[in-house]
Amino acid sequence: MTARAALGYVDGPAYPSPDVLRECLAKYFGSVMAGDAPTPSSQSDRARPGTGRPLARLVVETMLAAAKARQVTAEHALNRAALERQVAEPIAHDEPVAAHMLWSPKKHWVVGPESSVDVAELAALNTLQTVQLAVAQVYPPGMRFQLDVEDLEFEFMEGEAPPIAEARARYLAGVQRLIRVLRLERVFVVRRVSDKAVTADDLRRWRARIQENYEALARYWWESEHPGVERNGELASYRALQRLGWTGPIPPEMRRHYLDRLGNLSGVDDRERVAMVLRNLAGILLHRQENLGRGGASAASVKFSFIPPAAGAPPGLLAGRVDLRFVPRRVCSRVGMAGPWSTKGHVRWEAGALRPAFLGWHEIEARGLDFLPGHVVLRGNGERAEIRADLRLT
Repeated sequence: MTARAALGYVDGPAYPSPDVLRECLAKYFGSVMAGDAPTPSSQSDRARPGTGRPLARLVVETMLAAAKARQVTAEHALNRAALERQVAEPIAHDEPVAAHMLWSPKKHWVVGPESSVDVAELAALNTLQTVQLAVAQVYPPGMRFQLDVEDLEFEFMEGEAPPIAEARARYLAGVQRLIRVLRLERVFVVRRVSDKAVTADDLRRWRARIQENYEALARYWWESEHPGVERNGELASYRALQRLGWTGPIPPEMRRHYLDRLGNLSGVDDRERVAMVLRNLAGILLHRQENLGRGGASAASVKFSFIPPAAGAPPGLLAGRVDLRFVPRRVCSRVGMAGPWSTKGHVRWEAGALRPAFLGWHEIEARGLDFLPGHVVLRGNGERAEIRADLRLT
């Protein structure tokens, strides 16, 4: 392994032996623990099948197979064709395939120590690195992921209260440090969405625009509740939303999708739950308006997502996308629609071995589960990274 590791618990049982920890890390996180393994880079080392087009197809097939990608649209062939076009450009220039993914700036629903990076983030990076290593086997330049941290959007959704700001800073620093310690800076680059602004005026415009989006979405949501989406064309609020760049209605199944993702929030009434959804949608619309979803400067960047698209989303917006679980089903089948930031990654002691596990925060609260605080310390690249690895007791 590239990074050295140790595991400890506060006021708990004897430390698991180094062999037990190494076995766990190798079995469940082997791709990232190996670091950025070199791959052949010369033309002579590469089995390039004929022209660039077949190689693009091979890269896409490898990418989808390694990701165990979910089908995001009925137009599966359309999605594959879009992906092939996206990977063809970097292949033509012998560069890594560019990919990007939206990433939360903090753990959802929690602040303080619970907002630290935990086993879930390690699992998510491992999943992406597994895809990258598979692609590098058929195309040695491999892949490069840009993780777009939604700081601007969450500032609008959650505000800037000190505990929330501290939780964001703690989480983002933890993700960046973890990437450095694992020596994966070539594969992953972390970039705040707000850093895409060229000037301060850009940021001011974006903040004003997301507020305008929210107000327009709210007018449409409530006005369309009673007549139904089949009468959208008659609604002034819908036409106004279209002028802002919104595509299609927000049908009942899409509304349920977003509201269900919130889970059971104690003390939050239905109207505030809708407002939370609308703030999220306002940020999504801003991404379309300002093209903030692009990865770097290249238009040929493949979009990866741990979150399945909303039910009823226009198919045209889903082409060129790889939708995958952040942790394989064989490890955990409970978090198929979640990102690492909305779960508590922890470990369980089963039959003399450590096993990672993942649960949503609302489920943990509802079941009253207990954990023994602990962390894995990884050392590499002249730094150390602490990853929360609480031991589940119940």
